[in-house]
Formats: sequence, structure tokens, C-alpha cells
Amino acid sequence: MSVQEIIHTMALTRIPRLSLVSSRMLYEAMGSATAVFEHRKHIRDAIPEATDKLVEVLQDVDDASVAYASTMRLIRSC
Repeated sequence: MSVQEIIHTMALTRIPRLSLVSSRMLYEAMGSATAVFEHRKHIRDAIPEATDKLVEVLQDVDDASVAYASTMRLIRSC
């Protein structure tokens, strides 16, 4: 598992209003936490059966979560 994937996995568990069970289901459906973050704005393209609530929660994931993951990648590479 890459450092990027580890960081995205950690960030996935910290998305507000997303339970750990839902995080795990997303992870399993997408194959990786990185894929979840890459497709978060268009999750129904990857998971057509995604609920309206899930779509809303992922749409609300601001760039702070992505920035966190990017920052951690940068820190780890130093």
C-alpha cells in the first residue's frame, strides 16, 4: 500500500457525516480510498446505486480533506 493510499484511507475515515461502515463500503466498492477521493464529486459515475445522502456527503467534502491528504503526502516524501 502506497503512502498516498494510507493517507487517503485515514482521510476517508474522517469525512463528516460518513460512518465507518459507509467508509468501508465505499472503499470496497471503489477498490481504494484514493479512488473514492478522485471520484467524490461524481460518485454515481462509479457507483450508480449510491444514495442521495452519500452523494450529498461526498459533494460536501471540501478541499480541506483533499489538502490534508496532499499535505501528508508531501510531508511523507521529505
